[in-house]
Amino acid sequence: MAALRLPVMPEQGKVRSQSRNRTVVALAIVSCLASASGARVTGMSLQQALSAAAAGQEIRADANSEPLVRVAAASTNLVLAETNGFTQEMGASGFKQILTTEKLTPKSPVLDHCDRIAALGPRATAWGKRYPAYIAAARKQGEIEMGQHRLTSAELAGFVEGFAGQQSGFERMTQIYGAMASDDATLCEIFARRRWEVTSANVIQFTNEEDKQQALSLFAKLQQRIDEMAALHKGAQAQVKKDLSSLPQ
Repeated sequence: MAALRLPVMPEQGKVRSQSRNRTVVALAIVSCLASASGARVTGMSLQQALSAAAAGQEIRADANSEPLVRVAAASTNLVLAETNGFTQEMGASGFKQILTTEKLTPKSPVLDHCDRIAALGPRATAWGKRYPAYIAAARKQGEIEMGQHRLTSAELAGFVEGFAGQQSGFERMTQIYGAMASDDATLCEIFARRRWEVTSANVIQFTNEEDKQQALSLFAKLQQRIDEMAALHKGAQAQVKKDLSSLPQ
């Protein structure tokens, strides 16, 4: 059978998982703080919290921080820690190399460990169920602040309401990652059959029609999921900008 070709996935097809995860996290911070903002909260303190989280850094709250920033730190730092943990697992699994086919050859070690990519699916499902724990962390710190008369029940309720309002977006993000892990693992299994080669033109060349068609179908599905993640990311950025404009300066 004549050789069949599938172009190596271009650079723009890569998933910038950390930045997109962090934007969703940042959206949650700004929305809940904007909902609960009052005389005790300044625009600068909220912007500092947002900037830290969006950059994947902890919110370093101390005794001089605004009460709501300390509440945000309790929940958001937990989100960030678990987000970074998932991202690291994704990187170690070989997910990205299969998705982008970057430097992928029939001898690549990742092809002997497709199960590591498949394991990301259940991991993403479990991660997606963690949002109530993030809300609980905020409530716990909020109750401490209330007990010391630094925060009112209305302010805490506003924060929790805003934070809870981002749960569906967070869960959708984890669902997309779970679906991508499943598709990527299946694609890995196709490549693991090793009925292909990489030409001098950096093109994956299949020698089996069924393998090629299955791979093309999976690449199309993965691109759809990447596009949805990008739309989620764009929407989060727009909402962050909108909410920041409502904060007191």
